[in-house]
Amino acid sequence: MQVSERAAREWARETQVADFHSEDLLDPKTNLEAGAWYLRRAFQHWEHQKKPAMFALAEYNAGASRAQRWANNDPDTPMSEQAFRKNIDFPSTRSYVTSVLQRYQFYRKRGRM
Repeated sequence: MQVSERAAREWARETQVADFHSEDLLDPKTNLEAGAWYLRRAFQHWEHQKKPAMFALAEYNAGASRAQRWANNDPDTPMSEQAFRKNIDFPSTRSYVTSVLQRYQFYRKRGRM
């Protein structure tokens, strides 16, 4: 998973991982644990949204403060996916979110999700 050093340090602090070093992210188990924790937390942060996946993926990719800005700095007020997507001013994040959601739908239609 793509896990920034900052996100990994936050994971280590919150989960009380002792003696964490950024090189630890090269270990697949550690990387997956940190990435899954960060993504799960993003989903929890956006759980009040009707469809939280887009919001959580944007937060995972670009950070919480940017995702909150794209949600008009009010993550507790429901917002349509279309309005949120329109507010994403990072083309790479918009592309990432769209790509992941398209792949999710692809596999879901085939009964693999």
